[in-house]
Amino acid sequence: MASISKAAFYILIISMVNLSTHANAECLFVGGNFSHSCRNIRLLPDRMHLEATCGTPPNTSQLYLNEKVANGNSVLRCKQCFGFMHLIEKKCEFSQSCSDIQLHGTVLSATCINNNHQPVRSSVDLDDCVMNNRGFLDWVC
Repeated sequence: MASISKAAFYILIISMVNLSTHANAECLFVGGNFSHSCRNIRLLPDRMHLEATCGTPPNTSQLYLNEKVANGNSVLRCKQCFGFMHLIEKKCEFSQSCSDIQLHGTVLSATCINNNHQPVRSSVDLDDCVMNNRGFLDWVC
């Protein structure tokens, strides 16, 4: 095993603390409003991809919803999800605990399992967390 100096060790520890502090900061998903500049908004048959036509010239773009949509005790919300001591961003994977996933306009709804293992209907407005980034669907954060 390679040895490192005390200085390098302390720099590594400080870097990990800074990453952890940044990772715990909650992203405020506010006002992506992709529906104002996109049309033909729909869920693909797998129920995990949002598709829309955005921009000029028109571009058809897709966004993987499992990336930032989470089920927190039967409350769907857009957020950043982290693993490994909150240092590494990971996919939220709402579809693992939700079923009957539907889209009405920009509102994503699903029946999700809560902490008591009971199914509860929940929804989130994707206009709050998805934006049109030069013709491509993207997350606000």
